[in-house]
Amino acid sequence: MKLLLLFLSIVGSCSCKDFNGFKGQPKEQSAERSPVVVSDDVKEDSSEIEVLVDEVLWSSEFKVPKCEVNSQTGQCFVVDPVLDELSGLSSSGKNKGVFWAHNDGGTASIYGLNLKGEVLARVDLVGATNLDFEDIALYRKDNKTYLYQGDIGDKDKEDSAVILYRFEEPAIDITVPMQIITVENYQRIELSYDSALGVLDFESMMIDPLQGDLYLFEKGSHRVFVAAGNLLMSGNASIAMNLVTDKGDWSETPSGADFSSTRREFVIRDELNAWLYNVTEGEAVSDALKRPGQVLAMAKEFNGEAIAYGFDGVHLYTASENLQGDQEPADPQPIMMYERVLKIATPQSK
Repeated sequence: MKLLLLFLSIVGSCSCKDFNGFKGQPKEQSAERSPVVVSDDVKEDSSEIEVLVDEVLWSSEFKVPKCEVNSQTGQCFVVDPVLDELSGLSSSGKNKGVFWAHNDGGTASIYGLNLKGEVLARVDLVGATNLDFEDIALYRKDNKTYLYQGDIGDKDKEDSAVILYRFEEPAIDITVPMQIITVENYQRIELSYDSALGVLDFESMMIDPLQGDLYLFEKGSHRVFVAAGNLLMSGNASIAMNLVTDKGDWSETPSGADFSSTRREFVIRDELNAWLYNVTEGEAVSDALKRPGQVLAMAKEFNGEAIAYGFDGVHLYTASENLQGDQEPADPQPIMMYERVLKIATPQSK
């Protein structure tokens, strides 16, 4: 069955210099992290074009990564410095053009950003604690959208469990800057695993858009754990996770992951590369992970921490933190867009 999508170009964006492209071999680690500079001779059409996406038109190829560009400086707009330890990214399910992001530590807050990196809203989880927020994911069910905030890192963790905060996604007014939203009605869920494994460190997670199952990828191994979607929505305060696999071809230092809302594929990233896995209709994630992933080279970032599909589940976006080891700020970082190569088809007549 064909899926009708809107192909949304980025206003005033352009291809970036010094990016090696998206599809290809892993890049070498760079010792220097210079500011992102873009060429000013390539402009994108900002009009909306109807695109028919089906099995024939769907592509696993992406254009050169780009960003929102400041026309006065010719450089990328960068993420607001309040997110100096940006660690997770998810597209909004209610607010087109908005992404949710958070810091690794600090206050239990989630920030709504546009592609310029401007903060449109701050959502405070009243009474929650940000020990080690590492990733965030979105789940749609029964015409509602939920945000899952993962306090899943190993910082200050003593027990064989991590914490998940689930709450209904708030709507925001994209024309009003820096709205403050407080959320008290959230569910705190403890996700446990075999205590014999000790304290595990997770930095990436994703949600199956069909089943609602939550997958966590351990840092330092290829172990993947899952929390069942029906249990996450049941109101249980504690859920035991199951081991999905301990083998894979992605990096052992995953820093972000996301599932396309189309359920055609999911992606896992580390600092330099991403691994894209296709999913056939009805296929289990565990089976998709048995196949080699397609290696996608990331744009040069200071410390690539996050990856997310856009609102339509087609294009990819990445973000980086900008704190160095001594906690001094590095160069501010942009949100990067990886536009999928799609064929333009004539819309079907109604």
